[in-house]
Amino acid sequence: MLLPEITAFSVPAALERYADCARAMGVAEEGEGSQSAVARLLDELRRLNEISRFRHPAPGHRLPKRYESCCR
Repeated sequence: MLLPEITAFSVPAALERYADCARAMGVAEEGEGSQSAVARLLDELRRLNEISRFRHPAPGHRLPKRYESCCR
């Protein structure tokens, strides 16, 4: 999926929006700076991309509970 790359490309135009998304997803803390929050968001999107290539996560890898319902 291209979501991480598209997100990274559009960050300059919507930094605060993406930072809010990171906080809403629980990958960044409320008081964290926007640049740091967006970096965490991009890391999480890339990580989800990697594990979603399999119908079931590889042995020893589990989705965070907040994402389990989307992969059933």
